[in-house]
Amino acid sequence: MTLSPVRLTPPLPPIRWEKLPEDFPLPDEPVESTLQPLLAAALREALELAQRIPAQALIASNFGLCSTVGDKVVVKAPDWVYVPAVQPIPEGEIRRSYTPHLEGDPPAIVMEFISETEGGEYSINPHYPYGKWYFYERILQVPVYVIFHPKTGELDVYRLENGRYTPVSADENRRYWIPEIGLFLGVWRGQ
Repeated sequence: MTLSPVRLTPPLPPIRWEKLPEDFPLPDEPVESTLQPLLAAALREALELAQRIPAQALIASNFGLCSTVGDKVVVKAPDWVYVPAVQPIPEGEIRRSYTPHLEGDPPAIVMEFISETEGGEYSINPHYPYGKWYFYERILQVPVYVIFHPKTGELDVYRLENGRYTPVSADENRRYWIPEIGLFLGVWRGQ
């Protein structure tokens, strides 16, 4: 008989969707390389060229996604996020963060570009301040989580199934179908 390890996680405290207070200090983590803004811009441009950006969509890079878990405000700033529909903000205001369910749809896709911090994008830490993987999977329940390895050009694509991320297989062209945007995601090399 072979035993496999079971991933035990404590139950989540109640999750509330509250607007971030105006005076809440957002994380000011630097972008880890000059490649990150270029990758985020290329992702947006691909959606624009395919005419896949609805007027009410939010596409952002290093932008705070917020929730309140128990009595703690949790903010994660993914390297790239796509939200299909958000409520407009009043004229003259600036959106400095986004709270799903309160301000519009939950994110459909979150992408992280692998960092020098070992395991950060794969962290399943179930305790505050919560790991990225755990936050996207269990708290926000983002349907598609993508981790891109810029040094190797590899993509790890996961889909939320029954509350857990499962790996998605690439097609014969090494591309991944992403129904949330109606496009394939793959790696292109060139100038």
